[in-house]
Amino acid sequence: MDGSRSARARPKTTQTSAPSPQRDTNNHHFHATPSKHPHTYQPRAYLPTMGNDGGSIPKRSELVKEAAKALTSAQIKEAQNEKQEYAWSTDPLTRKPLARPVVSDAAGFLYNKDSIIEFLLKEDGDAEKAEMKKVGGVKDSELGTFGDRVKGLKDVVEVKFEVEEKEGGAVGAEKWKCPITGAALGPGSKGVYIVPCGHAFAGSTVKEISGNACLTVC
Repeated sequence: MDGSRSARARPKTTQTSAPSPQRDTNNHHFHATPSKHPHTYQPRAYLPTMGNDGGSIPKRSELVKEAAKALTSAQIKEAQNEKQEYAWSTDPLTRKPLARPVVSDAAGFLYNKDSIIEFLLKEDGDAEKAEMKKVGGVKDSELGTFGDRVKGLKDVVEVKFEVEEKEGGAVGAEKWKCPITGAALGPGSKGVYIVPCGHAFAGSTVKEISGNACLTVC
C-alpha cells in the first residue's frame, strides 16, 4: 500500500418530493372555475385539526391534554351546522343578514352587494377597510383573503336565486330554491351558479348540462 488513505465511495441518494395532497373543493361555499364552467358552492365548515410536526414524540401528559380537548362527533356536526348556517345567512363583511342582491367572489363566499360597494368606496388607509380585507381567508389556497380577491365589482358575480313563495302571508327571511328541481338551497345543500349570468341551481341539476349553458331564460 502507498500509505495514502483511500476514500470510501458513498452511495448516491436521490431525494424525491412527496406528492401534494389533493384539494377538496367541496369545502368551498362557492368554488370558482373558468367562465365556461359553472361555479359550485357549499357552505364552508372548517374543523379543528391538530398533528405532530413529523419528528417530535408527544409526552403522555400532552396526549392526555389533547384527548381532553377532542371534540365528539356530535360537537363536530353541530359546529359544521352552525358555520353553514352563518355562511348562508350572514354577510361576513358587515355581519348583517344576507338580502338580495347577493354576490359571490372567486372563493365562493356570499356578500350583500351594497357591502362590496361600501368596501370599495372606503379610503385605503381606513381602519375598517383594513379589517374587512382580512375576511374570508381560504386555508392552503392561492385565493388568499377577501382583500386579495376583490379589487372591484368585476371580481364578484351577482347570484340570482329563485325565491320560494311563502304560504299564507308568512313573514321571515326568504328561502332560496333550485328553479328546476325545487330543491332548497341553503345549509346542508350543494349547488352551482352559472357564469356570467349568475343563475343558481342544485348541484345535481348542473351535472346534466354541458359548457356554460344556462337552464333558464337569461
